Amino acid sequence: MSGVIDPPTGTPLRVTIEPLNEPHKLQVTYEIPITAGAGPTHDYFFDRHGETTLDLTGYVSLGYQRELERAVDKLGEYFRAPPVGTPDPALFTPDKPVSAAEVRSFLGNFAADGYRVYRTLFELFEAPTNVKPSGLSVNDFERGKAALKEYLQTPRRINIAVYPEHDILYPWAFLFDRPPSSWASDADAVRSCFGLRHQIEERFKWSPSRLKCFPGPDRRVVAAVCPSADPAGWHAGEEHPLARRAKTDTVHRIGTVSALRDELKNCDADVVYFFGHAKVADAEVAEENWLALGAEKLTAFDLMPALEFVYRREAVLAFLNACQTVPLRYLTQLSILGQFTLKQAHAGRVRCIATSARIPTGFAAQFAREFWSAFLPKPEGTGEPLWAALYQAKRRMLEKLNNPLGMLYVLLGSGNLHYRSCQAAKS
Repeated sequence: MSGVIDPPTGTPLRVTIEPLNEPHKLQVTYEIPITAGAGPTHDYFFDRHGETTLDLTGYVSLGYQRELERAVDKLGEYFRAPPVGTPDPALFTPDKPVSAAEVRSFLGNFAADGYRVYRTLFELFEAPTNVKPSGLSVNDFERGKAALKEYLQTPRRINIAVYPEHDILYPWAFLFDRPPSSWASDADAVRSCFGLRHQIEERFKWSPSRLKCFPGPDRRVVAAVCPSADPAGWHAGEEHPLARRAKTDTVHRIGTVSALRDELKNCDADVVYFFGHAKVADAEVAEENWLALGAEKLTAFDLMPALEFVYRREAVLAFLNACQTVPLRYLTQLSILGQFTLKQAHAGRVRCIATSARIPTGFAAQFAREFWSAFLPKPEGTGEPLWAALYQAKRRMLEKLNNPLGMLYVLLGSGNLHYRSCQAAKS
């Protein structure tokens, strides 16, 4: 099956992108974990310099805003109107395996642009003129570029931040490290795609908490599931991971917007899960950005009064499982995602899973089930960290149905978070 990929290994690669005063000029800093045996340039830095992390700063010419708009437009066009001749493609049909040809066709829509941006950011960056870049010689700078390429030959965690203001989100999942013209097989299409090969985390404007597990002995989950979005009852039944967790923790199920709004006032929960319908408006209008439970809507405007929506717990996971909950053209408090993540009162507390395009509800429900199965621990064990559970869900949907839509799930904030108490983590 074309979709089988290995899990990420090693320390995350950190990438920081900062605009310069010159038009289309970006400074990019790479913190590359150096691993003996990862390749000849890794062995060079490890053996000769004793490096475990190589800091490399380079400069690129990239119309970031232009590339963002191009990617957003292509995503919108595809998911609003799938290709002619495929009125009901398996890609959008739950339980129906997706053909390798359809996966390749889907990824091919974005591969040329994604490869161009990948090459610009990860291969073609240049050293400062007449200055030793990052304290390295010119030769060692070129070796550093080779070390970066070697590191990305294996599935990795990639931590990306855009500064100074993290108010726009490029769909990094749609980067490709090989052009579609080089794909010799359908498997090449999957393995060259960043969103399927790697696990990407986007850093927040607010520094995330360093906590690696939820503190305190008690766990509380708030789950708001829209019945009209889940007519097949994917979230019902005693075997659902949330139902199994309710035997030991508090899992509060919500079915109305008014109840959800009340819960989000001084929100006392470790996890907030929403499954339903959503809208992200192109314009920055808070009343036009909403989540829906049935016929009711919860808008960003409803959550905007000062400090009304506050997380009380020190670490919180918000999972907004609905159609395009990530506003790619902007990220402000006028959007639902901004309300869940950007308030200063949320600083350092929240990690968020959201979506970058339209997700079929059947796929979304199955994806969530796979995620919760990995993230929520069974009574006799411990769950996977957030990043690994998300990657595992993506991989499982590839293995079961050869469906790549898991790449549309975006992780904002650190993935180093376990669903277990600090006491359990120390035992």
